[in-house]
Amino acid sequence: PVSVERTPAAKSRRFLFCAACVVAAVMVSGCSQAPPDPSLWDGFRAALNRAVREVRAEDPEAAAEIERLMGTAEVETARQNAAPRWRRETGRSSAAWNNAMVKAERTLSAVRSMRAGQAARLASLLARAESRIVAAEGRIGLAGVDGRTAGETASARYHATTARRLAESGDYVTAIEHAEEAVVVAAG
Repeated sequence: PVSVERTPAAKSRRFLFCAACVVAAVMVSGCSQAPPDPSLWDGFRAALNRAVREVRAEDPEAAAEIERLMGTAEVETARQNAAPRWRRETGRSSAAWNNAMVKAERTLSAVRSMRAGQAARLASLLARAESRIVAAEGRIGLAGVDGRTAGETASARYHATTARRLAESGDYVTAIEHAEEAVVVAAG
């Protein structure tokens, strides 16, 4: 057996090699940040689900698009959580959730502005109908006014009341139709 002498230089090289391996292992494990905890996205999920419920009645295609983007974000979050640390791209799941939120925000804004326009139109129609109904009710009982006018006034009142009830439930399209009918019938 050949005896190998251990010189101080060999010990130093071995120590440096081990230290370099430890530093490399620490750097590799610390290079990528851990992805956010999936429960951090619960607020996004809840907000997106509320947006889908609100948008679905007015624009089903936009609601389906928001749901598709939400599914993509869920898949990307799961993919990032399942990937090894060195293969994670933590910005991808955040970007996917952000895309879904931006689409939901734009769609909600459009739906809410459309509803505000419908509410303003309904308020205008109901104000006109109410003034005509009051004028028609004032004429009932005067000479030359027959029972037909009273019937039309009652019908106009019914349409105005129905329009208000429909507006309370959020059905502005049908409410506007009833308000328009109230204006027409009260004018007759």
